[in-house]
Amino acid sequence: MVILSGLVPRRLTPLALAAATLLMLTGCGVSGLSFAQDKRVDIVRPDDRKTITLPLTVEWTVKNFAVGDGQGSFGVFVDRAPQPSGRSLAWPFRGDRSCKGTGAALCAKPDFLAQHSVYQTTEKTFRVEQVSRLIGSSTRQHELTVVLLGPDGKRVGEGAWSVLFKVKGEKK
Repeated sequence: MVILSGLVPRRLTPLALAAATLLMLTGCGVSGLSFAQDKRVDIVRPDDRKTITLPLTVEWTVKNFAVGDGQGSFGVFVDRAPQPSGRSLAWPFRGDRSCKGTGAALCAKPDFLAQHSVYQTTEKTFRVEQVSRLIGSSTRQHELTVVLLGPDGKRVGEGAWSVLFKVKGEKK
């Protein structure tokens, strides 16, 4: 055993502190996450951050994803975040009083979802007739997000494709 005497402790420099933190973090593992960019969907219309008039038709292309009866579909969200991977379109409303008990089936119905700006389609276009007024947003940009849904209606993977747009004449 070697005993070092006469060493005076010094303050760690910011660089030494950052290096020590980085070394500690290498012991923390993250698994199951994909950091590769998913390019299966491409929103081709409208251009991102464009000022538009309503109604608006959003159009996208898709590669390597089968759509139709017994296959996949798309979840479309207007001004709201999509559900996590492996969850249904109704998942964000699981805490809603009307979704408790026997009402849970109600929250998966297209009419209920549409009232909350959530839609399911097998088409590669979606028509936005109206948007809710943005409250507390200084940018006044709406967001439409498309996710992939499996045959069971649950979200496939982490991929999400969005387009931002402003509505002409919408006041700040």
